[in-house]
Amino acid sequence: MISHLYGRSRCAMRGAAFFSLILGGGCFSPLLASPPLGEPETIVFDDVVGPGNPDLTGLQVGPWLFASQKFHSVSLSDAGILGFANNGTPYIASVGGGRDFPITLERDDGAPFALVGFDAAEGFLDDIAAASEGYISATSIEVEAVLTSGFTVTLAFDLDGERDGTGGVDDFESIATFDELRSVTSVTFTGLAGDRRDAGFALDNVVVAAVVPEPASATMLLVAVVAVASAMLVRRRNGSAANRRTMRGFANRNGDAC
Repeated sequence: MISHLYGRSRCAMRGAAFFSLILGGGCFSPLLASPPLGEPETIVFDDVVGPGNPDLTGLQVGPWLFASQKFHSVSLSDAGILGFANNGTPYIASVGGGRDFPITLERDDGAPFALVGFDAAEGFLDDIAAASEGYISATSIEVEAVLTSGFTVTLAFDLDGERDGTGGVDDFESIATFDELRSVTSVTFTGLAGDRRDAGFALDNVVVAAVVPEPASATMLLVAVVAVASAMLVRRRNGSAANRRTMRGFANRNGDAC
């Protein structure tokens, strides 16, 4: 099942409420102008996931690092045997239930990037069988991002709840993210189900893009614009105060004349 979930998400921003209010931004409005991005690239796990279902604490695909206290890679053959989601290719997963944990993505050089989108699925095809072992499938995926500004943004993307079956049928759905995730240093994926934060989920085809550094001239221009705007605001306030003093003086003179 493929669906673009632009309208099925929830958002929270910690540490940025004051600036969001001052700048007139809402939950889905960037605090500042979005930075330019390079060409998007899709991170896949076809060449890094071997047979079996090994426990992992880290996995590197090119410059991209996936890390967790523990998570799993899932090969195509194991997906069917274990009753996991299946999209016909290897992927990574957190089965939750106290066995696996949230998965964090960042670059090995610490450079900022944009999370453009990703494919996700519920962790298990049979919820009853999973529950008998203490597991539960995610009903949504939480994405917590650390912005280059130092703020933290949290988005939750609802999953469709459909299990399409094994045999190469695509159980995943494609999720497009928002502008809040256009300049981040890391993102953490967590499976949610009700009040549980240890629900099983699968992750594949993570679309990212490098942030293109702004030219020094553009940065200087932004600083200049802010300085001019601040000076105009101060001047306007001073002018208003002077006008009030003039009006009071005029009123006093008129009162003396009477």
